[in-house]
Amino acid sequence: MLRNGIGPAARELNDYGQDLLKEIKDRQDHLRALRNVDATLLILNQLLALLGEYQRLFQ
Repeated sequence: MLRNGIGPAARELNDYGQDLLKEIKDRQDHLRALRNVDATLLILNQLLALLGEYQRLFQ
């Protein structure tokens, strides 16, 4: 019985590990995308502040 159970259990653990690795990669990709959005928003915020300074200077 033990001999028959090792193969399927090992395959199941391997599949579970592969699923976990995929989930980790997906979350890393999502976090990377969020960081890109954060950086873009920061740049836009700085550009808006600069535009406000120019408007104030040339009014």
